[in-house]
Amino acid sequence: KNMYSNLPDLWDDSLEGLDRYRYIINAFTRMRFCFSDGRLDMDCKLPPQEVTGDQLVPWFELPHRIPLEKTVLFGHWAALQGYIDEKVIGLDTGCVWGGSLTMIRWEDKQLFTQDALD
Repeated sequence: KNMYSNLPDLWDDSLEGLDRYRYIINAFTRMRFCFSDGRLDMDCKLPPQEVTGDQLVPWFELPHRIPLEKTVLFGHWAALQGYIDEKVIGLDTGCVWGGSLTMIRWEDKQLFTQDALD
């Protein structure tokens, strides 16, 4: 009951206790979109091309994001149907919804897919 909440929705180094843990857990497990000021949006689960307006931005396209030094793999966004750019790879292609399971061979970044089984 103390861990599940949409707040705090903006990181601050002064966050402590449950608020600090809640933000970290939300960022790692629920974050899909951010507002342009960096606040997390925990409600929208659409693919980016279906989002209207310019308020919400996929976390990996946030304009003032710290540049990534390492490649980030992520999942838990089936509606995205996978995503690849230079430093960000989204592997969720909706297997539990009848899509496919996507795997990556890290050495050469080759992707493999397996259609969902009945």
